[in-house]
Amino acid sequence: MKAIRQFVKVCTFLSILVLSLLELEHLFILGPFTSEERISGDNRASFELLEPYSLDMVYVGASNVYAFWQAPLAWDRYGLASHTYTNSSMPGTAIRYAIQQCRKTQPNALYVVNINNFKNEGNTSIHHAHWTVDTFPRSIERLELIDALCKQNDFDFDDRLELYFPLMRFHSTWSQLKKDDFVKIRPDFGGGGTNAGLYHTENMTKQFDLRDERLSEIRSSDTSEFAVNRTALDDLIKYCKQENVSILFVNQPQAITNIDQLTQVELLIDVVEDAGMDIIDLSDPSTSNLIKTEDFKDALHTNIHGSIKYTDHLARYIMDTYEIPDRRDDEGYADWFEKSDRYKKFLMTHIVRGHEFDVPEYRSDLHTHGIEAKNLHLCTLVTWKPAAEADEYLVYRQKVTNIYNPYEVDDLEEYDWQCVAHLSPDTTSYVDTTVHDSYPLVSSTMLKRLDAAGEGLATVRYDYSVIPILKGETEDVFGSNYVGRASIEVQVQDD
Repeated sequence: MKAIRQFVKVCTFLSILVLSLLELEHLFILGPFTSEERISGDNRASFELLEPYSLDMVYVGASNVYAFWQAPLAWDRYGLASHTYTNSSMPGTAIRYAIQQCRKTQPNALYVVNINNFKNEGNTSIHHAHWTVDTFPRSIERLELIDALCKQNDFDFDDRLELYFPLMRFHSTWSQLKKDDFVKIRPDFGGGGTNAGLYHTENMTKQFDLRDERLSEIRSSDTSEFAVNRTALDDLIKYCKQENVSILFVNQPQAITNIDQLTQVELLIDVVEDAGMDIIDLSDPSTSNLIKTEDFKDALHTNIHGSIKYTDHLARYIMDTYEIPDRRDDEGYADWFEKSDRYKKFLMTHIVRGHEFDVPEYRSDLHTHGIEAKNLHLCTLVTWKPAAEADEYLVYRQKVTNIYNPYEVDDLEEYDWQCVAHLSPDTTSYVDTTVHDSYPLVSSTMLKRLDAAGEGLATVRYDYSVIPILKGETEDVFGSNYVGRASIEVQVQDD
């Protein structure tokens, strides 16, 4: 009897130890990781909080998903209840298992997948495999995913073992942990992208032109002997047919210029069409009103300007094609407005709606990008990239105060935008000294909220935006479009 009691104690201790380590696992994995992996952890945690049977659509895939699709904005404009399920560099092999996991709670949703995710199958590194697996919920699907990745990429026994038990790889990262890493989920933005790269702009004209040139060559040549790994795609199609999954494949506008990859995508599109599955071709940026010079972060991702346009186009297509009702009047979706507002406030720290400015002469396709603000000695330097055709630049400044909390964006006090400078078209910088003339103060209202919060610390942020003006072509201020924004920030102590 004594031996049995001792055995039970040991088993209980080991069970508690294992469960504790599993609970702390996210610290060792996400702590030393970059923002890309933290995003996937937050994304999946946010998904798990959703009410079952509440989604109309789930966008599944790699980083291009959270770069292109902004679920809170699709809700804001169309009442489309959608979410993303994503991690950076998710291989096509993982998409079937991600959909299988999502359908446990969202079986009736339309699943949207970028066909480009299936190129280069069998070339996933163990590093990228961790990005996919480590934030995946503990489930049978996770075990099946690990097995599929190991078989597809010929991982050895040690690789397989560390995918099952990530602490084997990351156990020594405790010394890199920061206070922020103990926050298991950041603000729930309802599937909105938070990657800082959303605010960067690169001119992708040359890349898209080269892609189109090579696509023409591929389409006029014989590709019957070209080998493409279609195992993952065939597996997904088979699963969707067996389980009657509603799925839409999308050929997203990405400036892929590698001939082998382009050929793979063309052949994979044929596989989808031959299987009778739904697919929409958005590979031409202009189809969703994207501008090659303004709306891309890089060859594979849109910036925030591009993602807003892409989301608007695809959401409208999905609502019409699949006859999805507008959910905004449904009482069961009341909290979706909170998520949407929270995400828009998050975006407002980087961009601003044009209608906030009093600009009488503005052409809506004329934008200023690359806006940066730097604190120098007793002044702020604002710089930007030149906008072609601009006759003048207007520099705007806004003051924003906020109780200091890195995970809360709701407690803001915003002031009106002020035009602080009219500059010639050959100017690409502005020096602002006025905000440093006196120590920035928060209002009495904010000081009361500071006392109530018990923090004694607030931030004062000065935001800058630069509007290029084309005289003689007056339009309505550009409404739903967005302008770049740059910020400087100081802390204010409540003494």
